[in-house]
Amino acid sequence: MTTHLWTWDGTYFGYRDGNDLWTHRGVLAGHFHANEVYGSHGAYLGEVNGDRLLTDITKSAMRQAPFGPRHGAAMGAHGPLGTKGMLGGYKAFPKPEEFA
Repeated sequence: MTTHLWTWDGTYFGYRDGNDLWTHRGVLAGHFHANEVYGSHGAYLGEVNGDRLLTDITKSAMRQAPFGPRHGAAMGAHGPLGTKGMLGGYKAFPKPEEFA
């Protein structure tokens, strides 16, 4: 099942397909472990809250197994959603452009 996801500020990020997080350009950005996302080097990137991605700053030291780069299907960018005020203890999830 594919789920489209946006960053907390409303920027379209890409999609979740199973346990993989893909940018809208088809770059594998992370793997999900429950609702948490870990990057290719195994570092915590953030988590999903509804259809939004954000980063809990208290989890920055958490790690999972690393993985190699893969490319999948580009989905094309969806329109932005409204901005939400950042929650206390959180920061912005990386933008899709930060993943090569």
